[in-house]
Amino acid sequence: GVPSDLGEDEVMAAIVLKPGKTATHEEILAHCEENMAKYMVPRYIEFRDELTK
Repeated sequence: GVPSDLGEDEVMAAIVLKPGKTATHEEILAHCEENMAKYMVPRYIEFRDELTK
């Protein structure tokens, strides 16, 4: 999560796309809104080359 001014963490999604695949911030957000409860939808979306361990 990402720290919030209100003291609670905000949801952030770190996205690693498969080779040759593309997606926009809007497409990811639309998918999340259609398939997740509102409180679970990420406020921040960050595209990365890989996830750190």
